[in-house]
Amino acid sequence: MIGKLREVKRVRCVRLACFVLALLILGGPAPVRARTASPVVDSDAITAYVEAQMRRHRLPGVAVVVTRGEDVVYLEGFGSAGEGRPVTPQTPFYIGSVSKPVTALAVMQLADEGVIELDAPVQRYLPWFAVADPEVSCAITVRHLLQQTSGLSNAGYPPPLYPEGTTMETAVRDLRSANPVAPPGTRFHYFNPNYTVLGVLIEEVTAQSYAAYVHEHIFEPLEMVRSLAPQEPAGVEGLATGHNLFFGVSVPRQQPLFTHDLPAGFIISTAEDLAHFLMAQVRQGRYGEIAVLSADAVVEMHTPPAEVPSDYALGWVVTEQEGMRLVRHNGAVDTFYTDVILVPDEEIGIAVLTNQNGLLPLVLTYVPFADGLVDVVLGREPVPGPSVGLLAALVTGVVLADLARHGVVIARLSGWRERVKYKSRSRQLLSVAWQHLLVPAVVAVLVVMMLLAVGPHALRVTWLYLMPDIGLWLMVTVLLFLVEGIVKLSSIFGEARDTDRY
Repeated sequence: MIGKLREVKRVRCVRLACFVLALLILGGPAPVRARTASPVVDSDAITAYVEAQMRRHRLPGVAVVVTRGEDVVYLEGFGSAGEGRPVTPQTPFYIGSVSKPVTALAVMQLADEGVIELDAPVQRYLPWFAVADPEVSCAITVRHLLQQTSGLSNAGYPPPLYPEGTTMETAVRDLRSANPVAPPGTRFHYFNPNYTVLGVLIEEVTAQSYAAYVHEHIFEPLEMVRSLAPQEPAGVEGLATGHNLFFGVSVPRQQPLFTHDLPAGFIISTAEDLAHFLMAQVRQGRYGEIAVLSADAVVEMHTPPAEVPSDYALGWVVTEQEGMRLVRHNGAVDTFYTDVILVPDEEIGIAVLTNQNGLLPLVLTYVPFADGLVDVVLGREPVPGPSVGLLAALVTGVVLADLARHGVVIARLSGWRERVKYKSRSRQLLSVAWQHLLVPAVVAVLVVMMLLAVGPHALRVTWLYLMPDIGLWLMVTVLLFLVEGIVKLSSIFGEARDTDRY
């Protein structure tokens, strides 16, 4: 009957008139939220962008994956994994603090199962857990650790330089000397040991090692076949060789493995494996037909706390880029860097893995590199960050100019006394102190301040791995300043002794 009526022009006009009348009476239809069409991922544009950034930032190797929903839409390796091997999507990398979302997922699984409560105190599961303040020890909850709001920070406990092989439990028990800097749940402080505590908590409530739990409950169901939480520094098949920058030149370095920091920063994975992890994050905890987490728990993981001024949720950082909500985390160890980014509204996941780290790219270029990749994936024009190649050239120029200045000063030391003989001895001494002792004193103060602020471990990483070139230059220039000063002081006091004889 309806089909016949639609063929009758008169009836169709009557229905149209009724519809218009209804709109006038009801005030029009409910507004429909406009949705921008999902962009088509341009693989050629991604490849061109990554290759250009590798040249600009002197990167030896990069692996990139882009997922949408349950599909991998881009997966590629670039450059060298070391020892003549190319980077492939299956090349293992250390992923640094991207380990934290993995640990957070493990904790949320246990919360889903009712094994733990997020708002329960840590001492319910680890009765021996303690920091320097007994009241704070009782107040820190599992959620505080996940959100990095435990009240602990590097300022109250600069992590010590543990030797390789130190256990997680040893590191957590050492927190009894950690001085809280804020009441739990009130302030955000990024603090790696928070996640080490979570790793020990997982071991306690599951009666499994941390490595065994994440392998069985995360890596296996997500088919992350080349991912692992390593227990030994060697023996990872195909592991990329890490690198550091030395005056803009990529230098291979051995990556130390600190197993006490495993849940916070030392998981190993590949671009192909991280694709599966990203899919589960944008698909409400599902990978294929397998659910590794409930949809509600995924939403909770991606939601920052309302009561704390922080964008750190439960193992993820929530930000915006040109009005688009991003959920992300990056990770850096001595010689590797990784960035993972979710675009939940588009069900897009992006991961970038590199086998190099350094102070300049870590501070100035890695995040813009990843942000630009997001732009390319979303069909927008990327904004390039500073070029590491250019920055390295500037640093090299400054260093060469400084060393040349020292060379000139040393070459003229023999005639220095003659040039300043018109000055009084006190003015000569003041001149030497100003010119040759100030810089060494400033460098010494900076080193002490860094030691107190971040601890000996972070100081070691910074000076020996992230900035070995700048560190070497500072040591050499300080030594030259001291040598020049000593020679001049010897000249001053030598003349004084000669004058006293006569």
